[in-house]
Amino acid sequence: MPILTTEEYDAVLTILKEVKGEKESHHLGKPFLTTYQIAIVLKKDNHKIFDNIVEKIAKKKDKSGVGGKGHNCYQSPAQYLGKALSTYIKKYKGAEKIKIEGGFFSGQNACKLSFKDKTTAIKASLSSSQPISVYRFVGTD
Repeated sequence: MPILTTEEYDAVLTILKEVKGEKESHHLGKPFLTTYQIAIVLKKDNHKIFDNIVEKIAKKKDKSGVGGKGHNCYQSPAQYLGKALSTYIKKYKGAEKIKIEGGFFSGQNACKLSFKDKTTAIKASLSSSQPISVYRFVGTD
């Protein structure tokens, strides 16, 4: 299982903290981001962290992209982040240090989900049997 370094966790936490919702004080809380969206922001704003993640999975086929349908890879930066964040949350569940909440976006009754990385459209690997990981900041700072 992938393990987040402190630097990776802090970078993801910063991204999730900066997500703006319709209303900051909405009773449902901050919006969730998919791991595709997190990977896109890392690639754009924190290339060092993104490159470190790519280096960790360099033995796999996807060496520079965010991931998604058609990449024919076992693991991409988006998939790495999903597994690593899930592992982190499970390991520290109930601990005060957890400031990230995870969940899933179901592919049920959905046919397409895509994201934009500069000018490239990234099609999510979406199916009814494999949901997409989503995460949000739930801390107070």
